[in-house]
Amino acid sequence: MNLCLIYVNLLNSIQGELKEVNQEIGNYPSPITGCDVQFNDLLKRRSELERKMREMKANPEITMWQ
Repeated sequence: MNLCLIYVNLLNSIQGELKEVNQEIGNYPSPITGCDVQFNDLLKRRSELERKMREMKANPEITMWQ
């Protein structure tokens, strides 16, 4: 498997996980309190996934080796 294919597969995996997290956030029952640990964890996970995607798109050659 070449590096380009690995990169695309990794990016698709992150996008899929981000989609799932966004769906969970969208379907989360309201009202949501500020101390809701599970909801806050979803928000944190979404931020992490978005950061990873930005980094991968900005530096694809570095991502392969991290």
